[in-house]
Amino acid sequence: MNYMIGCNYWDSQSGTEMWVNFSADTINDDFKQLSSYGIEYLRVFPNWRDFQPIKSLKTVFGNHSHYCMSGESELDNEFGIDSDMLEKFETLCNIAEKYKIKLIVSLVTGWMSGRLFVPQALEDKNLITDPEVLVWTEKFVRGFVRHFKDNLNIVAWDLGNECNCMEKVTDRNQAYLWASHVRNAIVCEDQSRIVMSGLHGIDADSKAVWRIADQGEITDMLTVHPYPSPSIGGDTDPLNQLKTSLLPTIQCQYYSDIGGKPAMIQEQGSLNRMVANRDASADFLRVNMLSGWANGSKGYLWWCAHEQINLNFFPYSYSMRELGLLDTNKQPKPAAIEMKRISDMLRVLPIQELPGKDIDAVCVVSMEQKQWHIAATTAILAKQAGFEVCFRHYTQDIPKASVYLLPSIAGWKVIDKNTYQFLIDRVYSHGANLYVSEDSGVLERFEEVFGLVSSGMRENSRNQKAEFLLGKDRFSLPFKYSKELLLENDKAEILSRDEQGNIVFSRHKYGKGNVYYLGFPLEKMLWSKPDIYNQTDELPYYKIYSEVAGTIIAKNIVCSGNKQIGVTQHRCDDGTFVIVAVNYSNKPQNPDFEVQEGWELSPLYGNSTEIKKCDAGIYMARPIKSRLAK
Repeated sequence: MNYMIGCNYWDSQSGTEMWVNFSADTINDDFKQLSSYGIEYLRVFPNWRDFQPIKSLKTVFGNHSHYCMSGESELDNEFGIDSDMLEKFETLCNIAEKYKIKLIVSLVTGWMSGRLFVPQALEDKNLITDPEVLVWTEKFVRGFVRHFKDNLNIVAWDLGNECNCMEKVTDRNQAYLWASHVRNAIVCEDQSRIVMSGLHGIDADSKAVWRIADQGEITDMLTVHPYPSPSIGGDTDPLNQLKTSLLPTIQCQYYSDIGGKPAMIQEQGSLNRMVANRDASADFLRVNMLSGWANGSKGYLWWCAHEQINLNFFPYSYSMRELGLLDTNKQPKPAAIEMKRISDMLRVLPIQELPGKDIDAVCVVSMEQKQWHIAATTAILAKQAGFEVCFRHYTQDIPKASVYLLPSIAGWKVIDKNTYQFLIDRVYSHGANLYVSEDSGVLERFEEVFGLVSSGMRENSRNQKAEFLLGKDRFSLPFKYSKELLLENDKAEILSRDEQGNIVFSRHKYGKGNVYYLGFPLEKMLWSKPDIYNQTDELPYYKIYSEVAGTIIAKNIVCSGNKQIGVTQHRCDDGTFVIVAVNYSNKPQNPDFEVQEGWELSPLYGNSTEIKKCDAGIYMARPIKSRLAK
């Protein structure tokens, strides 16, 4: 299982009613067309309402008597699964095998496209915590998996489709137990396949109910569903421009790093043609397929196979979404054509599997902040500066690295003492650089570690401007304090002051390394600003990160001078590197490469002078053989 390319599937004629209105001919025609456009994987959904149509028959005073099928016939089996539905799913599997399509089965499909699909007996019960629901959930999962576990073209089980949307729960333990319950039911019957999470919008925050770390512990692969929507912050910029085109990649890595398991983009679409026309949607698909591949995603699935605007029943009657790869006439949209092109290109690359990208910086997300917002902005700034970060929650073990970023710290409980001690020891004893930006957070041993003296902290919401001098680079940036520290210098080097002369940015030599202090919450400030990453000439915020990470940037084999281009380098066993340069903008860009002396680039895809909009260049970097050696 290398890079999984495909889409999510409901049939072209009936959508979520496909099992009730089952048509093998429709599925055969759908799969034939989808396979011709590079679709190798489909995520499919046994509608819970249809596959386990159990009903509770009542007796005196409304007491439960016994369970039956929805038509009041006896249960087909101990699992309450409809035998006819199992036969229909077998037919779908056989057609998929005919077209060499592999299947990811989303087991508990009780939520889909804004509607619940629940067995009649379980309606009006809590679908996550009710004991009766949990019993029948386990029965369904075990019965279904047992029946299909010998089907070779099923490659993965999914807990279900965004099951955290089925019911609101307030206790993390309830969420953990539900996910663990479904996982255990799967592996009771089949231990040969991976189990995917399938959840939507989970979080790293210790106050969250559905947590990334919990899903990483319970499942084998985490999943993200990043649309150009507010759920990930993708609604501030057009979907084919940097920030929106990069956020899905960052979210995927964020889940993987915090969860400690691989992750993939399991759903993505462009919502409708007001959000983006069909060409822009194709841009969005292309850049995310390539960026995900370069940055560690294990696959890419579009939502969904077919256009559904011709369906006029709930949930489609309350939806204005235009999402398919194929239109209502089953003709390919530009996104489908691009999926096939990129799929074909990746298949013929002389790389069996892309090695992981080089990373030498760690972003530590801390308490009392909107962690995803801060982490995402950090990753964008790092990408523009020319280096890659990984993510850790402050409660996790922090890896050894050359650069540590503790962005937009807030409150009186920033991180625990052990983590703080680890970070400053990495600076003092091992020569790392530590960057801290200030929202309203407080850290101990401030004078010793930062080389600054504070005479107070105050509210200051006025617009500010600071002059920066970083080496030979002089520029000014607008900003706002959250809490302003009234600072005096002790042993630090001052790199920036505001218009009143107050210290804004400093560097303190601390043992073998350096500690950087930025007096305003850069990452929090930039999160909701539209178009900010397209103004790097006028507003080069990324240069603050370039200063902090200069030592690791200098080691890169290839750097790009174009801040719309993100470069990853992938170390091969033979000493060569695969270089991937992704253009996150909606215009062709000159990558303006700077190649380290003694190395040369040869293109595998694209060229080194221009990268097309929302596309990539892929290159091999090899040491130049000396003429004497020849």
